[in-house]
Amino acid sequence: MKAMPRDQYDSLNDDLCCVRDLMKTLELASGMISGLEISALSRVAGIAIERLDRALDRLEAFEPVPNVVRKEMA
Repeated sequence: MKAMPRDQYDSLNDDLCCVRDLMKTLELASGMISGLEISALSRVAGIAIERLDRALDRLEAFEPVPNVVRKEMA
């Protein structure tokens, strides 16, 4: 497995932390859903998914075995 440069690791870590925080926001907001909240939750989920996909794509270069399942699901 290749060593990941520190700046790439920090950037990846930031993206994953952001996804975690966005998903926590979704979790907290799920109890009070109405028309406007649904669109807001959808937007937050979209942002979380975009960032997670970006992080996973960058991490793929350091994977010892390619993640075939994830590629097939995309």
